[in-house]
Amino acid sequence: MAEPSTFPETIVTESVVRDLLPLYFDGEASEDTRALVEAWFAARPDLALAAGRGERAIEALAGLDGPARTPAEVRAELERIRRMVLVREVAQGLAGALTLLPLLGIALYLLLPGTIPVAVPNALIALVAWFVLTIACWGLYIRSRRQSRSDLLDGR
Repeated sequence: MAEPSTFPETIVTESVVRDLLPLYFDGEASEDTRALVEAWFAARPDLALAAGRGERAIEALAGLDGPARTPAEVRAELERIRRMVLVREVAQGLAGALTLLPLLGIALYLLLPGTIPVAVPNALIALVAWFVLTIACWGLYIRSRRQSRSDLLDGR
């Protein structure tokens, strides 16, 4: 052990001990530092409990490193993400346009009577097709959003 310091009143606060915890848990602390931290743990069981929880969390996070990827795998993943973002943006744009266009038509019909012919042949078929296409675009947008969120949560 090293000679004790000759400082008149050395005060070790809890902050100092917390600063020493990474060295202590990594096994890089000197014998004196280990003894000091362990003395604090004995005197303050709450500090020992909190430090132990922090150490377990750090160990759990260390295990999250995924397998190493090759550059080709990274490029393929980026391309997949680009396609997913493109699908989501196009689906959102189409769904928004298909939703707003009928509203614009109704507003034009009410504000400027006579601009839109009332008797359109096969209007019911056109409206049903429009409705189905709009719902499909919203469904595609929602699906792509959920997929991107699940990919983030899965760590892909």
